Amino acid sequence: MFGQLYAYARVSTQVQNKTRQLLALRKFSVSEGNIIVEKQSGKNFARSCF
Repeated sequence: MFGQLYAYARVSTQVQNKTRQLLALRKFSVSEGNIIVEKQSGKNFARSCF
């Protein structure tokens, strides 16, 4: 495969678990440092930048 893969995983509450999403992304060989994880509700649009 050419280039690098980047991924975005998101859960909408602090109590939800991101593990299933991370496991699926690792199957596609996405490097840990190339995965952005966000724990934010969709109702709040005033989010900080990564």
